[in-house]
Amino acid sequence: MVKVYQNSATYDDMVTDLKGVKTWAKVAKWVDVLAGPLFDAATIAFGAWQLSEAIKNEDPYAIASSSLSIASGVAGITGFVAGAPQPLVQHSLLSLDPLEP
Repeated sequence: MVKVYQNSATYDDMVTDLKGVKTWAKVAKWVDVLAGPLFDAATIAFGAWQLSEAIKNEDPYAIASSSLSIASGVAGITGFVAGAPQPLVQHSLLSLDPLEP
């Protein structure tokens, strides 16, 4: 029964659709992984601008708020770097090996 179904057009369509879903799932995973650090970098940039404005206006509450915003962005990027996947870290370390051709 399974052999008959595997030779059908419906089976081929289903396999093709599942391969497409697998590709989009990988893309969505990488977008999700990279979106965090991008937003953290934007938070740091916006916080730096807020901090410069707060210093000009001599507003201590805005200085504290923007400083905490910058610290939050730095913590997010640090967490991303510290939590990098092991294979990625191992690959980058191996690529620095001077004996490797």
